[in-house]
Amino acid sequence: MLPDLTRNLTARLPLGERGTAFGLRVLAGRNKNELSFEKGALFTLIKESSRDWFKVQAADGKFGYVPANYVRRRKATIEAMAESSRS
Repeated sequence: MLPDLTRNLTARLPLGERGTAFGLRVLAGRNKNELSFEKGALFTLIKESSRDWFKVQAADGKFGYVPANYVRRRKATIEAMAESSRS
């Protein structure tokens, strides 16, 4: 069962520690809390809700949950990515 999106919002990670992830394959969300996405979709990691689910923000601004085995974490933080794009 997926966690409720409206609960525990204060447990989010600080912006610089959030990190990013990308979709490994297509996923069609099965309920209102689960995001649908294409392979290669980029996400900002908000919270590791459990070992199996991440709460993320998609590039289009939507928040939701994705199964951990459908995404791969990127090592770069948001600030590091922004810094490299300014160079």
